[in-house]
Amino acid sequence: MKILITGSEGFAGGYLFNFLINKGYEVFGTYYALPNEIKDNQFFLDIRKKEEIIKLLEKLKPEGIFHLAAQTSVALSYKEEYLTYEVNTLGTLNLLWAIKELNLKVRFIYISTAEVYGEIAERRKAKEDDELNPISPYALSKYFAEKIVQYYVTVYDIDALILRPFSHTGIGQKESFFFPYCCKKIAEIEKNKIPPILEVGNLEVERDYLAVEDIVEAYYLAFIYGKKGEIYNITNGKPIKLREALEFLLSQTDKEIRIVFSQERERKKDIFFLSGDNTKFKNLTNFEPRLEIRDTLTKMLNYYRKIV
Repeated sequence: MKILITGSEGFAGGYLFNFLINKGYEVFGTYYALPNEIKDNQFFLDIRKKEEIIKLLEKLKPEGIFHLAAQTSVALSYKEEYLTYEVNTLGTLNLLWAIKELNLKVRFIYISTAEVYGEIAERRKAKEDDELNPISPYALSKYFAEKIVQYYVTVYDIDALILRPFSHTGIGQKESFFFPYCCKKIAEIEKNKIPPILEVGNLEVERDYLAVEDIVEAYYLAFIYGKKGEIYNITNGKPIKLREALEFLLSQTDKEIRIVFSQERERKKDIFFLSGDNTKFKNLTNFEPRLEIRDTLTKMLNYYRKIV
């Protein structure tokens, strides 16, 4: 079976590419930002140009598509608001339009985000049928894209479903994200490359966190078992405060590191608590995350200790 992953140069996209190859699929990928190493069967694609998408889909004729290509940074979405909508919303429309125009029989997995929920009242776990309240350009762009996916399911009978992954991390994630940033800085401090100071934003934020390896396994299970038109939370329902996670990382080093608040590292508008109910997806697939966040953080810290 031919599978296409858009955004295969990205963090989760790269893991998913390798995961599906190991499962025996014929995997193709698209990239926009040049990856460190271009894998076999990867093609440059600007998701904003529907004619390019038509040419690629006509050439490959995939039977499955995982749509991960996106501008994924909440912080950047404030600085590059138009680009965020152009890539995340219109890019999704372009892809679905091409599928319709070519009359492709394809299973389409849209990777949205838990950010579409916004702040959930009373520290309650978000459910798929909850009212959505996106509070950043990034979240809003994904919300609009979800509506486009649902429209194409209803009107054009596209075999598509929507996944809302909660926060995930692991080796290879951009260092603009909190955990890779902290792990790299701690490793640099240990080697006396920088002063023993760690600048951070709001540490009271509380999120579910999964290892990226578990996330991509869930994407695969959704491809196999997910029902057309449905939405599924991908999470473990175990929120952890950034402060608690950082304290764990600091306990792994002998260095005395001073934590300093930095307004530059704080989001303009943040969601203080975001945790998800994974009952719907678990009942469908028996999905159970295998990796604990503390083990993932330790592995990331040791990775940076080797490379800095």
